[in-house]
Amino acid sequence: MKSEKNSVRTRARPLSADDWTRMRREGPSALAWMRDGGLADARSRALALVWAGGMPFAGYAWLGWTPLLMLAWLLIDCANTLIADSARLALAGPALKVAHRKDQQCTEMLGLASDLAEGMHRSSATAQRTSPQMLYFFGCVATLFMFAFMLPGAPHLGIGQWRELLADPFIPWLALADLVLQTGRAAYAGMVARGGKRGSNQRIFVESGSNVLLYVGVLMLIWLPINFGALGMVLMLAAINLVRFGFGLYAWWYMPVAMRELATQLERALGAGSAHPGGDSGDLSRTPATGCGN
Repeated sequence: MKSEKNSVRTRARPLSADDWTRMRREGPSALAWMRDGGLADARSRALALVWAGGMPFAGYAWLGWTPLLMLAWLLIDCANTLIADSARLALAGPALKVAHRKDQQCTEMLGLASDLAEGMHRSSATAQRTSPQMLYFFGCVATLFMFAFMLPGAPHLGIGQWRELLADPFIPWLALADLVLQTGRAAYAGMVARGGKRGSNQRIFVESGSNVLLYVGVLMLIWLPINFGALGMVLMLAAINLVRFGFGLYAWWYMPVAMRELATQLERALGAGSAHPGGDSGDLSRTPATGCGN
C-alpha cells in the first residue's frame, strides 16, 4: 500500500517554481513551433488516421466488403505506411531526428500547460523518447509478424480466400490511392525538410510506429475470429479501426485546444513571472520563430 501511494505521488504533485520556470524557458519556442506549421502537420496526421480507420466501415457498409477484404485493407495500409516511412528515411533521415526531438519536446510543453491549468503536475517531466529509426524498425517487425500470421491463417478462420481481392473492383484502386496519399505526404515533407534550413521547416515524422499498436490490438483480439469466425473478424477489425478513427478525430479536435491552452499558460507565466518564484516576466510578442529546443 505504501508503494502505491509513493507511485501516485510521483505521477501527481503540487506545482513548483521549476514548472513555471520551464514554461517561461521552453514555452515560447513550443508555441512558435505549433503556430509555424506544427498544428497543421499534427492535424494532417490525425486526418490520415481518420481515413485509414474509417475506410473499412465505409467498405463494409457501402462497398460490400467481406471480413477478409476488411483485413486486407488493414494489411495494405500497414504496408503502405512502411513504404512511406522508407521514403522519409531515404529523403531526410537527419531531419527526422530533429523533427522528432522537437515534436516530443512540444508534446511535453502541451502536457505542462495542461498541468498549470489544473494546478497539479500530472504529466511526466520528460516523455519517453524513441528515435525515428527505432520506431521504423519496430513497425517493420510488427508488420512482418502480421503478414506472416494473417496471410496463411485468415482462410482457416472461415472468412474467405485471398483470391477475393482480385475479384473486388474497389480494393486495388483504394490501395493505390492510399499508397499515393501516404507516399505523397512523405515525399513532400522530405523535400521541404531537405530544402529548408535546419529546424525551420523540418516537420517530418515516422508513422509506422502505429503498426506496432495495430499488431498489439490484433494479438489482444484475435480470440474473436478464432472462436466466432467471420463475425469475430468483423468485431475485431471494427474495434481496432474504431479506435483509430476515434483517436484521429479526437486528435484533430484537441490539438488546437491544446495550443490555445499553451498560449494561455505561457501568457500567465510571462506576464506574471514575478508572481511565481524563479523567473522573469516577459512578452509573448518576443516569442522566437524557432522550433522547440533551440
